[in-house]
Amino acid sequence: MFQALKNLTIGEKLVALLFLMLPFERVLTWEFLGFTIKPPYIAGIVLVVYFIWYFWKNKTPIRFALPEKFLLAFIFFSLVTIFWSIDPKKTIIISLMFVFMFLVYLSVRYLITRQNQDFFYRLFIGIGLACSLFSLWQFFGDILHLSPSLTFLGDDYVSGVFPFPRVQSTFFEPLFFANFLQIPLFLSLYQMTRKANWRLIISLFIIGLAFFLTLSRGGIIAYTVVLVFVGGFLFLYLRNLRKAFLNYLLVLLISLLVALSIIFSFTGKDGIKTYFKQVINNTDMVDYTEAFSKTKVTRSYTIKVALETWSKHPLGIGNGAFGSLHEFDWVVKEQGNRRQTVNSLYPEILVELGFIGLFLFLAFLGTTFWRYYSDFKQGRAISLFFAGIILAMFIQYIAFSTLYLVYLWVFMGLASRDFGKNAR
Repeated sequence: MFQALKNLTIGEKLVALLFLMLPFERVLTWEFLGFTIKPPYIAGIVLVVYFIWYFWKNKTPIRFALPEKFLLAFIFFSLVTIFWSIDPKKTIIISLMFVFMFLVYLSVRYLITRQNQDFFYRLFIGIGLACSLFSLWQFFGDILHLSPSLTFLGDDYVSGVFPFPRVQSTFFEPLFFANFLQIPLFLSLYQMTRKANWRLIISLFIIGLAFFLTLSRGGIIAYTVVLVFVGGFLFLYLRNLRKAFLNYLLVLLISLLVALSIIFSFTGKDGIKTYFKQVINNTDMVDYTEAFSKTKVTRSYTIKVALETWSKHPLGIGNGAFGSLHEFDWVVKEQGNRRQTVNSLYPEILVELGFIGLFLFLAFLGTTFWRYYSDFKQGRAISLFFAGIILAMFIQYIAFSTLYLVYLWVFMGLASRDFGKNAR
């Protein structure tokens, strides 16, 4: 790993720095003029500045692939909604965040060279492993009644809310952590199809264990659905990789069984019943802690409000403006700067950016998947795993709606490195 660092270009070293900052969404942050300053934002700004300087100096043209054209149109339209937004200030802030994420995406895509791609795949797995180890500290530390100041668990995720703690590592919520772990989980599968070793297997086991201990219903369901999809493609088109896929499933099954055994050993049958009730029988698409301890509103209610509002405002109410509806004035009074979201991405885009915004975003996703399918048919096997990761992440977005996550666009940039004709 350290030897590989020496072979990176300056731009790639800045990308690697950004990778290392990705987990710091909740720790090492501070407030400044009402904004939360995070290490990934600082590293992202440095990277974007270098990217702009590098391409200005070398006069390298940037060519946008079709998915990126739809994404640019989506971002442009989000800025246009300021003219009819019910909360223009919020619309400007969130839209500029979209612009920043797109610049980070472009920086990662263009600065990573073909020969060093594999380094960044392994780096993502390594970061996932480190975050997972920290989450296990959270779980056992809470079980042993250590202070949340030592475990860094949020009040909603300590044991007592459930019979056992829900791990979140350094992320805001378990669902964000589970969403992030989709990346190293599927990249581990890709690496196992190439060459499995004990280091990779142990890493996968630990990452899988942490993933199941998040008890993120959306994350677990999305992962399971996409795993079936990816497995089906492997069995149909890459039969020589079937053994690697079955070995991968075995490691994940062991992770699940160990997670359940740990829960049972500390909480008995009640803990197991709670686990499966949350994952399988929760019909409201909502994590109990999110719904009742924070805002006392469920996703079914916010989705209903979103659809009713969109029917009156087909062009949307403005990017990021959902929390400014009068239905949620009480949330602002109780939570201060916090704003209610739909907690489901697609109805949130619909209510804020209207049918045009939703069409542009779905067109971006659709053309992205088509590009990966075309690459896969041409023999580029990793495109299947890229498509699987993005599909799993955006299926899980049914259960939350924060689109300006740095790790999402960093991975999208890595996975789209070969988009465009001037990929190096």
